[in-house]
Amino acid sequence: MRKPSKKKLGLAAALLPEKPAPELPEHEQAYHAAKGADEAWQLELCRLFGGNAGDARYDQRGVSTPKLKELCAAKIAADERLAETWRKLRPDQSTTQPTA
Repeated sequence: MRKPSKKKLGLAAALLPEKPAPELPEHEQAYHAAKGADEAWQLELCRLFGGNAGDARYDQRGVSTPKLKELCAAKIAADERLAETWRKLRPDQSTTQPTA
């Protein structure tokens, strides 16, 4: 089966994760991958749930189809990679999240 062209995908093509340019530092590549994975998952949520996509993201509807499960897993993996790159840059920090 042939991969659909970006022209046929329209807006979805713009939101699909692209491989970042290899000249970017590792943490920037990880950031762009995480952002793209999040946008791809959100696009599918919007397609399926419309105005309820934001709520669906945080309950069982967010992984209610095989495609949503795959996109959510890709987002989680990309987020974990991003967190790991930040830990490498800031080894003195136990987390990438600010503390209160």
